Amino acid sequence: MSDCEKTKEQLMDELEALRAELATLKSLRSPREHHQIIENDAPGDRQISLPELLNALQKLIHEQTSYLANINAHLHEEIAERKLLEKKLAYSENKIRSIFEAMTDVILIVNLQGEDLNSIDIAPMNNLALDALRSEIVNQTINRFFQESLNSDWLQRVRHVATSRKTAQLDYSLSVGTQLLWFSAMISPINETAVTWVARDISDRKLAEAKLQQLNTELEQRILERTIALRQSEAHLQEAQKFAKLGSWEFDVFTNQVIWSPEIYQIYGLDTQEAEFTPEQVWHKFLPEDRECLKNHLNNAIQCRESYATDLKFMRVDGSWGYIFAKGEPICNESGEVVRIVGIMIDITERKQSEIMLINAEKRWKFVFDNVQLVVVEFDINGVIKYINPFFLNLTDYTEAEVLGRSWLETFVPRADWQQVENVFSQKLGSQNHCYYENRILTKSGIERFIVWNNTVLKNSAGNTIGIFSIGEDITDRKATETALQESKQQYQTLVENSPNIIERFDTALRHLYVSPSLTKITGIAAEVFLGKTCRELALSEAMINNWETAAEILLRTGKKQTIEFETLTLNGVRSFEMEMAPELTNQGIIESILCLSRDVTERKLAAETLQRVNQELQERVAELKQRNAEMLLLNGISDYLQSCLTVAEACATIGTLSQPLFPESCGAIFMMTNSRDLLEMVTSWGNSLYSETIFVPKDCWGLRRGRLHWIGGERHDLFCNHIDHQNPPVESLCMPMIAQGETIGLLYLCASKPHQMTENRQLLARRVAEQLGLAIANITLREKLVNQSIRDSLTGLFNRRYLEEFLTKEIARAQRNQYSVGTIMLDLDRFREFNNTLGHDAGDLVLKEIGKLLNNMIRASDVACRYGGEEMTIILPEASLEGTYQKAEEIRKAIEKLQLNYQGKKMTSITASLGVASYPDRGKTGFAVIQAADAALYRAKAAGRNQVIVADDG
Repeated sequence: MSDCEKTKEQLMDELEALRAELATLKSLRSPREHHQIIENDAPGDRQISLPELLNALQKLIHEQTSYLANINAHLHEEIAERKLLEKKLAYSENKIRSIFEAMTDVILIVNLQGEDLNSIDIAPMNNLALDALRSEIVNQTINRFFQESLNSDWLQRVRHVATSRKTAQLDYSLSVGTQLLWFSAMISPINETAVTWVARDISDRKLAEAKLQQLNTELEQRILERTIALRQSEAHLQEAQKFAKLGSWEFDVFTNQVIWSPEIYQIYGLDTQEAEFTPEQVWHKFLPEDRECLKNHLNNAIQCRESYATDLKFMRVDGSWGYIFAKGEPICNESGEVVRIVGIMIDITERKQSEIMLINAEKRWKFVFDNVQLVVVEFDINGVIKYINPFFLNLTDYTEAEVLGRSWLETFVPRADWQQVENVFSQKLGSQNHCYYENRILTKSGIERFIVWNNTVLKNSAGNTIGIFSIGEDITDRKATETALQESKQQYQTLVENSPNIIERFDTALRHLYVSPSLTKITGIAAEVFLGKTCRELALSEAMINNWETAAEILLRTGKKQTIEFETLTLNGVRSFEMEMAPELTNQGIIESILCLSRDVTERKLAAETLQRVNQELQERVAELKQRNAEMLLLNGISDYLQSCLTVAEACATIGTLSQPLFPESCGAIFMMTNSRDLLEMVTSWGNSLYSETIFVPKDCWGLRRGRLHWIGGERHDLFCNHIDHQNPPVESLCMPMIAQGETIGLLYLCASKPHQMTENRQLLARRVAEQLGLAIANITLREKLVNQSIRDSLTGLFNRRYLEEFLTKEIARAQRNQYSVGTIMLDLDRFREFNNTLGHDAGDLVLKEIGKLLNNMIRASDVACRYGGEEMTIILPEASLEGTYQKAEEIRKAIEKLQLNYQGKKMTSITASLGVASYPDRGKTGFAVIQAADAALYRAKAAGRNQVIVADDG
């Protein structure tokens, strides 16, 4: 323990001990030395005189005085240092006390005594909540204060800390009255019998933790409920997207990667299990003009961070066209750079088709109204003109630009009639029924004309009134006639009698009161026959009578004009008439009779029927053009695929696959001419029943005989080709020769078990398919011929030396990877020059050809036989050992020796060959080395007497 750690009492005790030691020294030092001096004066020594003794004593006293002075100086220094330490100790004690008093933690000193905790000392603390514990804790044993259930545990913890000299930590609770307090204790050892127990009040923290745990539990429950709700919402959203055909996508600007939702595949007619749908595939399914538009939108989104929304037309996988609504939104990073574009696609094909149908319908009714001899006008709810037909414009001398968008009242209605027309207009807007009305209008030159209107209130999909559609008839002439009749009955009678229309009057019992002479002119029946009789009594047609009586009853009940159409027999045959029925009123407004005006509308109905027929034909033509367009697209696809085919079989198989959509409900096959040109063999077919032989001679086909398309259908079964099954023939058949460069190379055959499948359009398609296939086969044949010419020797039919070198290099590399050997045979005909010198070069060429055929027949499909140069041949045998290669060389030597050839009727002398054998890697590590080894063995065979096989030397 340092001086700073000693208490004031300890320092004072040490100081008193030092003082006592000094006194002892003062009292004992001189006498002791004196005694020592006397004791040292032993007998036999010299005698010390008194002066010497005094000098010695004085010297000793001086030394003792100096020593005491030094001791005194050191003592004063030590006392001063002790006082300074006392002041520091007091300062430190006060500082520590002030720190303890400012602390809220409880600091206990627990003393161990035997098997119990003896006493507890508590340090000063500034915790009002714990002041009540102070008197209960200080100098108390742990058994008297803490809960009995915790005594053994706490006693064990304290004893473990004191003995192990390791700090421990624990949390515990104490009940103080009705309050439960929580503490976090840190137990540190002092010595083997005492520890410090520093306890911090964590009651607030424990309470906060309990509340936090409760809040966490509630939050987890809410999160769980919200997660379930979100999953349900997500499932509903996915179902809604699937039902609405709404797909989403995400485009990564840097990687050009696109993520599609399953609905995108549904829109394009793809299976989600198919290969990844790439942006290039999407790009080529749009029209060229739509691609450019979409390209501009994407560039603006990336460069200018602009969103876009547009409608696009696209082609599905099955070749049908559809429409989508595409919307894109750029996503930027923190620096403002576009990193992604997200968007949606909505299939709006049905809506677009409806819009197209609506546009076509609008075009049709506009065509009808533009050509009808009636006045047709459409107003909005403010009386502004939105449509007016050409007949009305011609009637009033206005142009369309002068009236559209202008007020009906201000343009056509006389000023004096404005209020009346406005009242009628308001009544029409408030009524849902058809409204008939008659008023004056003004032409551009100011001439008045009378129009009778049939008005229909227009409503939108929400049921709100948006305007009025009016169809009127110019009755100016009728009005003039009525005025003239009022002025003069004679003029009226003359006008009626000379009218080409039929005019009739009926009483309320529907009996004839008057008929115009025109009725007699049209029917040949005198007017007297009609008077006083009803239509039913005249034995007219039942349909006409029912129509007339129903309209008359409505007119008598409502007082409104009626219009009906009927057909009747006239002198000119059956004619169609339109009858307008109007009530005749008394001065009291009571209906007293019915006036009917019938006009011949036969020509108009014929025109309407013609218009309908033309419209139907137009629709059929449009459908036909769509079919043609789809077929042309398929033809273009066939042409692209044919250009990519490498073999004739591949081209025929491609046609068999791609032709099925062009010829639905049909079966077909492709026949190719054999090399001998005396047979046709089937190379591919499609459909269930072919009704034809698979091999036949060209004369069995009428199409091949005539060199053009041969189609049989209907009842002409006797003209079926001979290769068709006449016992069970198809309903229709079509044979189309495939001709390329003036030469027939095959036949395209189609048949159907249902009638009307081989239409003229499909026959034309068959001709085009046959032309494309023939051209493709000719190109492939030419390409194969060119390839063979480049790699084969024209005389022997064997591969040439260039092909040998390429093949051997690749085969050696493959053998090195797969660890197998490659055999090589070098062959040279013995005394070949004698054939050329004796029989001529033609005989030598014959020998080389026969040797080439022999070698091709004796090697495997994986082996390669080449003409190395002149009469020297090389055979490469992959995966053949040196021994196997030797056996194969010996077989070839014997076969050549047995070969018997005739030239110009003369038997040629026996032919022999010398052969050299080598293999990789036994006789060479490279292709060149193996060839050299085999060639060296060949020359050894020749030198050894020819007609033998020699194996190359090892190394």
